[in-house]
Amino acid sequence: MPVVQMKTTSTSPIKIDKGVPVPLNRRTKYPWADMEVGDSFFVVTDKIANFKRNVYAKNRNGKEFTARAEGDGCRVWRTA
Repeated sequence: MPVVQMKTTSTSPIKIDKGVPVPLNRRTKYPWADMEVGDSFFVVTDKIANFKRNVYAKNRNGKEFTARAEGDGCRVWRTA
C-alpha cells in the first residue's frame, strides 16, 4: 500500500490526499454490462422517478436503456 501524504492549505480547510489509487472495478447491483438488446430486468422501488433518471443516465457508449413503471417497481429494457 502506498504511503499517503496529506497536506492542508491556508486557503482551504479541505485536506488534499496524494497517492490514493483510483479503484479499478466499480461494482453495480444492476446488470447493465451484461444486457443485450431486448433484455430486461425488474426492480422493486417506491422511487420510480429517481430510478428512471438513473436509467437514462446510463445511455452512452452506444447502449440505450428505457424504463417503465410496472406494479410496485420499474422494468428496464436495453433498446440499443
